[in-house]
Amino acid sequence: MASELPCPNPVCTHVFAPEEVQSAAALRCPQCGQVFQFRAGPLTPDPSPPQGRGEKPPTGNPERAKSKRTVPIAAPVPPSQLKKVAPNIPVAAPVAPRAADVDVVLAPVASQVPMAAPPAPNPAFHTGDGPLIQTRVQRGGWTTRKLAILGVGLLAGVGVVAGGLFLILNSLGTKNGDTLGGKGAAITFNIRNQKNAEEKAFKLIVSEKDWQRDGDMRQRMGVTTAWKNISEENPKPGWFAVAAKDYGFAKPREAELLRLGIEKLEQYFGEAFELEAKAEPAQLCEQEGQRLLFKAQKNSVVWWGHMYMLAQHGFGYWFYIAAPTKEEAEDAFKDLQSGGGGFVLFNDRRGWREQPAKMDQFTTDNGAFTVAAPEGVWEKHTAKDFDERGELYLFGRFQQEKDNRKNASILVFALDKEGDLKDAMKSAKTYVEEKKKEESKDYRLMPAADAEWGALEPVGNRPGRIAEFKLQLGDEPKRLFLVAVANEGDKTHVIRCECTWESRQIWREDFLSLLRSVKFKKGE
Repeated sequence: MASELPCPNPVCTHVFAPEEVQSAAALRCPQCGQVFQFRAGPLTPDPSPPQGRGEKPPTGNPERAKSKRTVPIAAPVPPSQLKKVAPNIPVAAPVAPRAADVDVVLAPVASQVPMAAPPAPNPAFHTGDGPLIQTRVQRGGWTTRKLAILGVGLLAGVGVVAGGLFLILNSLGTKNGDTLGGKGAAITFNIRNQKNAEEKAFKLIVSEKDWQRDGDMRQRMGVTTAWKNISEENPKPGWFAVAAKDYGFAKPREAELLRLGIEKLEQYFGEAFELEAKAEPAQLCEQEGQRLLFKAQKNSVVWWGHMYMLAQHGFGYWFYIAAPTKEEAEDAFKDLQSGGGGFVLFNDRRGWREQPAKMDQFTTDNGAFTVAAPEGVWEKHTAKDFDERGELYLFGRFQQEKDNRKNASILVFALDKEGDLKDAMKSAKTYVEEKKKEESKDYRLMPAADAEWGALEPVGNRPGRIAEFKLQLGDEPKRLFLVAVANEGDKTHVIRCECTWESRQIWREDFLSLLRSVKFKKGE
């Protein structure tokens, strides 16, 4: 007679009644919901007791032994009551009952279990002619708002990527792909103009086998691009750099070009550089400009080079080239610029027309004459506060940085008339030197050029003489004095221009420009 049968599910505590086991072909546990399938056919009971831990493996039929080893039993069942216990295999739905005269056995492995009947259709799913598998949540279609948001997002992403690429290409230059007589590929460089837009400014035609970009130097010097020599055929050290700036419809003054060009040399070399006394006329790309010789030292290496400066179509250009010696620097320039290679002017301003620069006009206190200068360069102050003979005092502030050591001044005063302009210059020099000796008796005013008393040159609309002196303290020059004299009536008018010795190349051009603008109110 059958006895109680515990649910083989190890986590279930339900026990089947004897009558449930004896009369059923399949059992469903009411507690865990597990279904257990039985099969028909006699099966010889296994007389051996359940094998415990540490006992020898069973002998006899290997298939039966294998079946026993692969089926975990939650708890041992006497053989007289149950021959085999079905494993914990879920079945989708109960199958039809079999004959009552069956033994309780384990269900076959999954491959032998008969296919269960399909479950009833879920009313939550679509039952029409659509796809068999559908998502439970139906997403809404593309609305106009969604499409607009997606479009804005895509445009913003493209803009960010394009902007980044543009900045990278702008800083490095863009290759045009063309070459010139074996000189190398043409690379166009843009700069940011006064309207904050990128604009073509110049082109380089260089062989990248001979020259390599120097990003560190470009950044430290504050230029548009910088290159160093890597030629294997001519392995001499050398470098060149190019800078450009937009001045709009104005033509940059020579003084402004010098000021900014020298500032970049100072930014890279610090104070370890020297400059020629004056810039000299020179050509670059068949355009008239000027150049200034410099000697500098960087990391215990001495460099000689030239700084070329010119203006075209509202752009200011600076071209630097240097080598260990002056002669090598000149040879490197000729080789780089030969055959139309090297630095090339290239912009889209062929119809550019210069607009007159805004000017400031100043008149002496006695009304003898007026002078003019670009707007914002000079400030007028009370002349008598600086000299008892003063008639006009102008103060010039260094515009690129607030450095009082680089400022300049112009003082206009009158002396008794000398018939000869050379004698007038001697009197002016003596007056200026005595004033400086009031500050220090060790000051001396010495000629700064070969001509001790200068040269006869017009001072505005009157004949005059212009000379340069250096104020020395011992043997060290401290300041530059550019002095102009011109006679008018019973007076000799003196225009004394002063700046530091180190910034003389910059201010000299502004001094000379102002002297050319002098207009005496009376005729000769």
